[in-house]
Amino acid sequence: MKLLATSRPTGDTSAQSNRWEVEDDDYDRALERVRAEVPAGSTLLHIRVER
Repeated sequence: MKLLATSRPTGDTSAQSNRWEVEDDDYDRALERVRAEVPAGSTLLHIRVER
């Protein structure tokens, strides 16, 4: 499965969002990786799952 994630610098609603994807067979492991890849000082906005 593939998780597509979006983040943005915290408090800056006009900033360009950051998008990335993580692929893994295990949902929990993929979600952990998504959360670990959120840049420092950013807020995770959205996660979409594609199976």
